[in-house]
Amino acid sequence: MISIKTVVTGIAVSLTAVGMVHASTTIASGDENRALSMINTARSEAGAPPILWDNNLKEDADTWALLLARQGFVGRAPAHQRDGAGEVVAYFSSLSEDSVQVTNPLVSAVKLWLSFKDMNNFQTTVEDYYETLGTTEQLLSDKATHIGCSTRLGKKGRAVNPLTSFTVCRVYKDVEPPAVMARQDLSPGPFQGDITFFNPGLGACGWTDNDNSMIVALSHIKMGSQSNGNPLCGKTVRIQAEGKSVDVKVTDKCMGCAVNDIDVSPAVFKALLGDLGRGRVGGVTWTLV
Repeated sequence: MISIKTVVTGIAVSLTAVGMVHASTTIASGDENRALSMINTARSEAGAPPILWDNNLKEDADTWALLLARQGFVGRAPAHQRDGAGEVVAYFSSLSEDSVQVTNPLVSAVKLWLSFKDMNNFQTTVEDYYETLGTTEQLLSDKATHIGCSTRLGKKGRAVNPLTSFTVCRVYKDVEPPAVMARQDLSPGPFQGDITFFNPGLGACGWTDNDNSMIVALSHIKMGSQSNGNPLCGKTVRIQAEGKSVDVKVTDKCMGCAVNDIDVSPAVFKALLGDLGRGRVGGVTWTLV
């Protein structure tokens, strides 16, 4: 069992912008591309324009991520070191190199950052541990125009530990919360959309599942910005496809799903459609029951 560390408290600080950001939009990795796409999808739903990648902010974020990796615990950079930029931070520790937190740390961090209005959180499971610092509003405000992120691996003794990582994003500029945040759509349906499958782990509702769990992730648009305590968490969804019907539990949100699309565990997908090789199937009906 991974021991629980005390979360370093991080409170959003309002800063005065100093200087201008000179954007360079070159993105080095698929993890960065997917993470930026997730953020901009969420921003679009919140009525904010796309945010641009900035390599200068990435360099600043990397400096702080490296310091966190060396010291071994999370914390937010002092205001005078951020030059008017806001900051969000995530730490992951996993038991397997196949964990999505290891293979795609920035995407995993963004999913958490978009899931918690107040991101001063920690969670531990048998397989994974995470900590987050910051506020979701920092990513969604229309006052934020540029972002740059970096991930550094933690240490085990003097050696690099590939199972732990510290991810930092700098967002220009540091902002006050936006006036409007997305809220849950509690209407029961029925709805019709596409169905896909994913490999569950720690979900946005705070529960850990696996490939055999009978669970569903609803669109982040349907779920809204709230995660822990979300009224849709734990609800039963009845999915109907090709003459079959399965009841499943809502445990996660799908950041890449259109409003009526659903993402299910492999067990649910096979129960309804038989072959995982089909990947995505349209015309599936689902209802909150």
